[in-house]
Amino acid sequence: MKYFKVFLFHHSFLLVTLAIMGIVASFMEGLGLGLVLPLLEGAKGQTISNIPFPFDYVSDFFASLNIIRRIQTIAVLLISITIVKGIMLYFSFVLSSRLQARAIKYYWMLCFKQLTNLGMGYIHSRRIAHLQAVTVTHVHNIGRFMASLGGLVPQFFTV
Repeated sequence: MKYFKVFLFHHSFLLVTLAIMGIVASFMEGLGLGLVLPLLEGAKGQTISNIPFPFDYVSDFFASLNIIRRIQTIAVLLISITIVKGIMLYFSFVLSSRLQARAIKYYWMLCFKQLTNLGMGYIHSRRIAHLQAVTVTHVHNIGRFMASLGGLVPQFFTV
């Protein structure tokens, strides 16, 4: 656990950046859906009076536009939001993969260092395949755990 805390501390900037990108990507998802309803208000001449706080200002801003201009604006905004969300998810995936690769390298080097510090009697008393299987399994499980942390943040904030 001590080495895990050290690893997280040394890569805290990467973890914070990963969390911010995940939050922005999930915010973009909510923003895309939240913009459609206020902008379509009044399409058939009716008005919706109980629109939540931030979206009533958006609705008032676009109320003066005719329906064709409003739909064009909605299309451009939805495409832009989808592109930004895709870019954020892509960079979140890249950072998650980078974190995974760094974790695997860090724990491989840690295992190698610990194995070289052991005496030859211990290494000869164990089967080499057993030592290799244990280290490979544990190191790759830690790598998968780090990769799943990157996907956890956007899923946590997405409704």
